[in-house]
Amino acid sequence: MIRPRSFAPLVVALALAVPACVVGNGSPPSSGAPTATRTSMSVVPAAPTFDDPIDVVFDPSGMMWVGNYRSSTLVGFRPADLRGVSGSATVEPSVTLTGLHGPNQLLFDEKGALWVASYDDDSIRAYPPSALSSSGTAKASIVIRGSHIAEPTDLAFDGRGSLWVANQGTGDVVSFAAQQLEASGRPRPRTVLHPFPNEEEPPEALAFDGQGRLWVSDYNLDVVLRFGPGQLERSGTPSPSLRLRLPDLSGPIGLTFDTRDRLWVAEATGSALAVFPSGAHGQPSPEFTVTGDALQMPHTIVFGRDASVWVPCYDNTVLRYGAADLGGTQHPKPTLILS
Repeated sequence: MIRPRSFAPLVVALALAVPACVVGNGSPPSSGAPTATRTSMSVVPAAPTFDDPIDVVFDPSGMMWVGNYRSSTLVGFRPADLRGVSGSATVEPSVTLTGLHGPNQLLFDEKGALWVASYDDDSIRAYPPSALSSSGTAKASIVIRGSHIAEPTDLAFDGRGSLWVANQGTGDVVSFAAQQLEASGRPRPRTVLHPFPNEEEPPEALAFDGQGRLWVSDYNLDVVLRFGPGQLERSGTPSPSLRLRLPDLSGPIGLTFDTRDRLWVAEATGSALAVFPSGAHGQPSPEFTVTGDALQMPHTIVFGRDASVWVPCYDNTVLRYGAADLGGTQHPKPTLILS
């Protein structure tokens, strides 16, 4: 998958750059403080709440779920857990689920089941509401596999309830009709698209706009393609109706549309959020771009019920921006930094 593989060198570089230290509570010593010495006592640090948080999603009750790729966990926060919390904070999740097989993207369907792109297991998994009610090992009710699902990086439902899957392992975007998702198995995709046939690059993120058009990003090429509804009816290598070229080293890793049908792009390499106007054509420029010290390698963009904007970042934080804070300044400060 592009996300962890491209970020792996960064992890190594950070590990080499940070001096090793051992203190009683596992935190680094403050400036000027003496270095602690190793003792014979073994200290086991608590598992972090976030460990490469890859996506955020809200269920029908308003509970916020965060998928952690590196630890293969899913953590859930009830509305009451986050009520009144602001600034930099650590909040204990109400539910922690393990064994998610490298979750990449999360998506709730109309019945309240959570669909997960399991990158490490080459599968798509559905978890019913009952499986999300308490902590423990996650138990999927439906598992979809097959030769067309390989290192899935994103999921999106279209207006007919078909599930679209971006696959890094094959370079394809495939769709499954709603009736093919009613039980576990190896169904044959309804549609198989090759969005980047000449560049030999895999798709990264998917999103449908309000007109039913599918948008597909490529992380390495720094582009986002748009395909019309008619181009999604049959398999093949359709020519995009729009090819949105982003600045070099943007790394478009997440795509989202807001209620005004504006395209929001999470640019991981560029550590920015770019917002493009509805009805974009030609080579549009963003309406505005969000950057800032707290926005480090964002993974995706999700809107809360109150129009707040939530962004999971590679530095193991989840940011919340108020709707009124975005668009007026390029460097807004998050109202909440969860870690």
